Amino acid sequence: MIATASIPLSGMHFTGFAGFLYRNKNEYRFATYLGASVKRMGENELLICQGRYRLHVKFQKPGGNILHAPDKGKMIRKFREDVACQGEYTLTYGKRTFPGSCQRIPLNFPNSFFIFPLWLIVP
Repeated sequence: MIATASIPLSGMHFTGFAGFLYRNKNEYRFATYLGASVKRMGENELLICQGRYRLHVKFQKPGGNILHAPDKGKMIRKFREDVACQGEYTLTYGKRTFPGSCQRIPLNFPNSFFIFPLWLIVP
């Protein structure tokens, strides 16, 4: 599970997040409060770096449905939700690389990058 959001702070915004990757009975935690940062967040990818860890997630363009969300009291912001998106990830620690894939990733993808939850639980 990874959830990212644009966080307003003193008239500025930064991308914050918290989440984990569960792989081979190991849990890898990533979070802004642990020193991680979003290096890339696009329409079909997410790159997070935290210390020597790097998590790069690529997913197919979601199908799903377009939903509306509030923006300054009006339901004008749109985002796409897909409950079964397919994706691939690469977890890197130093020079070691651990590739994998997920078949059913629930995904909310906004046009404004306001919130971007992505669940990664791998058997």
